Amino acid sequence: MDSQVLLVVTALIVYIVMAICALIPVCIVAKKSTKDCNFSRGTERIISFCNSMAGGVFIAMCFLGLLPYAQDKTRKVLADLNITTDFPVAEFTCILGFFLIMSVEQLILQCQNSKNKTKGDWEVPITFDETDRSSKLNYYNTVRDEILQLEPAQGCSHHQVERLLKNKSGGTLRLTLLYMAISIHSLFEGMALGLQTDQMKIFHLFFAIVFHEALIAFSVGITMARQQLTLKQGVKYILIFSLAVPLGIFLGLVVQQAPGTGGSVASAIFQSLAAGIFIHVTFLELIPAELASSKDRMVKVAFHFLGFIAMALVTITMGSHH
Repeated sequence: MDSQVLLVVTALIVYIVMAICALIPVCIVAKKSTKDCNFSRGTERIISFCNSMAGGVFIAMCFLGLLPYAQDKTRKVLADLNITTDFPVAEFTCILGFFLIMSVEQLILQCQNSKNKTKGDWEVPITFDETDRSSKLNYYNTVRDEILQLEPAQGCSHHQVERLLKNKSGGTLRLTLLYMAISIHSLFEGMALGLQTDQMKIFHLFFAIVFHEALIAFSVGITMARQQLTLKQGVKYILIFSLAVPLGIFLGLVVQQAPGTGGSVASAIFQSLAAGIFIHVTFLELIPAELASSKDRMVKVAFHFLGFIAMALVTITMGSHH
């Protein structure tokens, strides 16, 4: 199968998987007489372990896939341009990608906090404590903390988090900002996939992204359900939200198909930026979000390692048949 066709197929699969995962909690809650979508502690632990495994998968993708590929791509571009340098160009661009997604994330959180302060006179004081706590993490951690609350801060209950989510004075804008941030993050992940030309690397990255995005989509679906949206509203928002990764894939394809040296340079730059974004997602989002809780620490470490080993074995196996 041609790599372009394979990317189109993966875009369709990712869209369907994300939409289904997000729709499940919305549909379940829509059929209930009460808008209660709390999960048992056992279910929350399973979700946490899956997220830990996703962290391990992302570690493998960063250092066994994206970064080496970006380095190789950059070396080829520099050779084509007859440029000789000892400066680590790929690694430098990778860190620029790291700071890019960090800047976007913090800008959105700043807008979110400004809105909360503006509406402060009408909000319950405990909301500020929980918002300040969540803001120390990034937007993805914020969503997970609000949904799962595996280790609530002292004095903050699960019901208080629900009050924060259902707060009419700023909840809609707050969630819109969070979804916007997650969508930007997903767009870059999709671009990383769309830039690939090697089918083995496409499969590797697809596996990592679909696993990660399925968990995010499920969390988004839970948050939407708690906002007491109608089923029609929920479906509409989810179908739009699920477009982020496929859109990123198609943008990556466009860059990949750009003719001449300019296209090769753009592809190498975006490959390196994508590697930096994945490093940010892994080490500032997935891993801290899980290890922030004092429960099941070593089990979570084991799941991180399991995800890494699984992806490494897939890399070795597929590489030997390539």
